[in-house]
Amino acid sequence: MILKIDRLTREEREILRAIESGEWKTIKPKKSELQRFSQIARNTLRKDQRMNIRISKADLNRIKARAAEEGIPYQTLVKHYPQVCFGQSQSLLKVPALPD
Repeated sequence: MILKIDRLTREEREILRAIESGEWKTIKPKKSELQRFSQIARNTLRKDQRMNIRISKADLNRIKARAAEEGIPYQTLVKHYPQVCFGQSQSLLKVPALPD
């Protein structure tokens, strides 16, 4: 997914500017940190459950339209909603409620 600059928050734009200007330097992480973050990533990205739901055609069309606006597959958008609702999202993707 290509990052849309105009959708970044002020803080995100400042971080991007700092990185691009060379203010931030890469440091080598400790082995224990790498192991910890690797485990977090595996747990976060694990898709170990399946869910089938029935929704109205109108709702599905709205979901697909919203996903098209974001430039992502609608399945990704649907998967992202529980993370947003339960405050677990670390994504830059900001997903507001779908319109009625």
